[in-house]
Amino acid sequence: MNILALLLSGFAVLLNFALNLYIIVLLARAIISFLPDVDRHSNLLIFLLKATEPVFRPIRKWFPRIRNVGGYDLTPLVPLLAIYLIQKFVIGYIQTLAQAMGS
Repeated sequence: MNILALLLSGFAVLLNFALNLYIIVLLARAIISFLPDVDRHSNLLIFLLKATEPVFRPIRKWFPRIRNVGGYDLTPLVPLLAIYLIQKFVIGYIQTLAQAMGS
């Protein structure tokens, strides 16, 4: 296997890992939003807000009705769908390309 194939494969693995971590952050933020008795000044909540709000803000601006559908904020679904598509197509393509270069 040549070095470029190894670099591409490693990049795909790292990107996939980072996206999986962000999925956990998005899910934690969504779950915490359903809990009414959460301390709004906790370090965990502050971290989740800082990690997700830069992604949520433009989504809420582009799709204002997604913010309140039946009383639920569906904003996290958009980045979750985007991450799924990136993992499925972009990372899948990079891994296929790395395998083709390695053989």
